Amino acid sequence: MPRVFIGRNLEPDDENELYFQDFESYKHGIRFDSSTADDEAIFETGAEKHIIEYERALDLLMSCALRRRDQP
Repeated sequence: MPRVFIGRNLEPDDENELYFQDFESYKHGIRFDSSTADDEAIFETGAEKHIIEYERALDLLMSCALRRRDQP
């Protein structure tokens, strides 16, 4: 299920917490600060150290693919 990053440390006692919401409820306009118990939104947290960014890896793979394509 796709997730949307909605912010950092959204609760007063949070420290290095990242917040995510399911895409469907986000698409329908439900937000963390205005959601109710009746909303079908799913909010999840994760520690920043457990999040992996793949953008740099994709850049390196593309660079490698272009170099190989240009080799005789």
